[in-house]
Amino acid sequence: MTTLGSLTAEELSRRMGGTEDPVLGVVPAAVAAFLRHPENPAAVIRYAVSLGGATATIAAMAGAVAGARCGGTLLPAAWLRRLRERDRVGEIADALAPNQARRP
Repeated sequence: MTTLGSLTAEELSRRMGGTEDPVLGVVPAAVAAFLRHPENPAAVIRYAVSLGGATATIAAMAGAVAGARCGGTLLPAAWLRRLRERDRVGEIADALAPNQARRP
């Protein structure tokens, strides 16, 4: 865990100027999920889903940030096997981050 410490997604949202509108809270929640586990994309996604609310959106945003940082090599193999158009996604990821190693 990083310097986020015990700060919750709701507290982060409030500190970042969030409102009571749950839609506007998705960005701070995604940031909070990423900061909790910046070296573990699977943990980022799991935590994002556990927050409740717009979980698909929060997890997608947090997972995208974690993927940009770590690449896809740290995702569970079972998740990758279920990914539709996995080869195409891998090709795009390689083009965007050519120095990242990709899981076979």
